Amino acid sequence: MSPAKIGMYLTWVFLIAAQFVPALSNFRNPAFLALIILPIVHTLEFFFYIPLIKKIPGSMGTHFVQVLFHGLIHFIDMRKTLKAQAAA
Repeated sequence: MSPAKIGMYLTWVFLIAAQFVPALSNFRNPAFLALIILPIVHTLEFFFYIPLIKKIPGSMGTHFVQVLFHGLIHFIDMRKTLKAQAAA
């Protein structure tokens, strides 16, 4: 797993923790907004990149979940996969 994907997982954990951990209460409102905005933006990215997703092996559902959590980071990995397939 790439460091960027690990960073996105840590971001999600922080955004969720900010809603419940009193020590992070200063971040509660911005984190709440990010928890609303990120899934919306990542869903739009998924639909925008459907032509690329169809070229990559795997199910659309799996790719949707990957895009929902990682956003553009998943597309970087998909482009690397496409280049590797083209080189082979």
